[in-house]
Amino acid sequence: MYKTSVLALTVSPKADKIVLNNKEYEGKTYFAVNIPVGHYDLKVSKDGYKDWIMNLNAESENLYDYKDVKLFLSNPEISELTEQNKIDLVNSPESALVENAENDLFSNAYEIWIDGKLVTRFSEPISGVKWYSDMEHVIFAKNNSVYIMESTGFNCTELFQLENSTLGSRFVSGNRGRDIYFYNNDKYYRAKIRN
Repeated sequence: MYKTSVLALTVSPKADKIVLNNKEYEGKTYFAVNIPVGHYDLKVSKDGYKDWIMNLNAESENLYDYKDVKLFLSNPEISELTEQNKIDLVNSPESALVENAENDLFSNAYEIWIDGKLVTRFSEPISGVKWYSDMEHVIFAKNNSVYIMESTGFNCTELFQLENSTLGSRFVSGNRGRDIYFYNNDKYYRAKIRN
């Protein structure tokens, strides 16, 4: 008798398809399946969005519950930001943005730490490390791009890239995580990253 585990996903927005070791399932908002011990390649896809990818080495009698699988637009709309309250948010001191953070987020030029544990290390400098609005993801800048990563260090995804960027650390998530507001080359902008 084989003892299995359960793989569960809660996806937002609803996926078009979920692929588990090359077996395709209909996309759902909530997905659960029994899995035997083994290695799994998992991909969650939706047209117009970047894929969410996970590699899992499943052991017996475990629950692998990914409650906050977020999909982000492949081609975010970027427009100039004119609302003063949102511009003020970009210019807020770091302490005001993380006042209600449950976990301690720390970074240096190459590393991200949460609750005193190293989450990830990069070979190139990073800047502007901040909590995303759900407090389960971290946003940061590297080169001329803004990235988002799960607080576990998985699924590091480029949200958007800017040419001739002076981005630095002046960006923040807003509108319940649908937008990134940022300052670049003497102007303020909104990048729509989710619908």
